[in-house]
Amino acid sequence: MRRRILLAASTLLALFDSAAAGHRRLTLSEAEQLATAALGPQTKGPLGFTLEPPLIPPKRGATFNIVWSSPVTDRVQMKAISVDIDTGDVWDPFRCERFSTPALESAQRRIRHRLGIPDAEVNSARVVAKTNGCSTLMDERPAKAAFYLYRLLGVTTNEAKTLYRYTISGGDVLYVGVSEVPINVRAGSEIKFLETRMSMYVIDDDGSIQELHVESALEHLPPPPPPKR
Repeated sequence: MRRRILLAASTLLALFDSAAAGHRRLTLSEAEQLATAALGPQTKGPLGFTLEPPLIPPKRGATFNIVWSSPVTDRVQMKAISVDIDTGDVWDPFRCERFSTPALESAQRRIRHRLGIPDAEVNSARVVAKTNGCSTLMDERPAKAAFYLYRLLGVTTNEAKTLYRYTISGGDVLYVGVSEVPINVRAGSEIKFLETRMSMYVIDDDGSIQELHVESALEHLPPPPPPKR
């Protein structure tokens, strides 16, 4: 009897190891392939673009910065795109909307088949992402203890309300950051703010850490208000 139990346990362990071997996580190269496939011709545009990979190894999502640059106008635009390295889904991390293009769906089918990722797992991960506002796919946020008090001078937006500009005062220094979604903070109030080498962060009125992107000559936004004296 004991031998049968050991044999059964060995068989289950072998099956588990086999299943695990057939379902590894996406590599950074595979994630970049899906991120590129998610960007249709209209997104890529005539100027071309580059993908900047994450600086740290991804935990659940690999977040790339998409950078468009124009040699004619010297304008630079940036946007983030996140790839779930467990399922291959590609998301706009700030709107928490999933990308879907024919090229992406074809690449996802190939990768999921090769890695043995079942549809049930993909659907479950989508529910988790939506429930958490895609926060689980983003790189880890800085600790709240690292933030300092600054003043939010003003908030402006473009006509389509697809970009929001936040002007923040830190003594003699003005910071301008943009977000594709509105952040729950009030103009004229003190906010907790942190600038890092890659991004800027604010703690909103709900206590959540929100990311702002550095503004680089973005078009169609009204100028920021003058500092209050």
